[in-house]
Amino acid sequence: MAARRRRCAFCSTPLPKDARPNRKYCNADCRAGRPKPEAAPKPKAAPKPKAAPKPKAAPKPKAAPKPKAKVAMSVADAAKNGTERDLLEAMRDRIAEAITDPDCPKRELAALTLRLANIVKEIKAVESAEGDDAIGKAMDTPDDNFDPNAL
Repeated sequence: MAARRRRCAFCSTPLPKDARPNRKYCNADCRAGRPKPEAAPKPKAAPKPKAAPKPKAAPKPKAAPKPKAKVAMSVADAAKNGTERDLLEAMRDRIAEAITDPDCPKRELAALTLRLANIVKEIKAVESAEGDDAIGKAMDTPDDNFDPNAL
């Protein structure tokens, strides 16, 4: 009875006859769990024929110009001349720039991200105190007198 030939544990190819008894893989790629490269590259699909160009649609009428956004202040300008909200928004913008900078050290990303989240919460608190949102308006609305007979 012929001995059964052992196979690679990853790709199931036969192991060499002279392989050690405890060998499990046929090569380093299988040992690392990487798939084998294909022997021959697949032929590229034929390019699709280009469709006839579509007729251009009539140009859309231009929308009314949007009102210019509030010019962002620097942190120094906001600290000197701006309101608390201006300062918070300037700090938020500055920290957001620092976070998105690819040269920002990894050790500082966590602290900057946490500070950014706190500043956003502070801005929301200032907005609600100013009455810009529904909660702020509800807080400013006086309560009606209680009438026990209405129950």
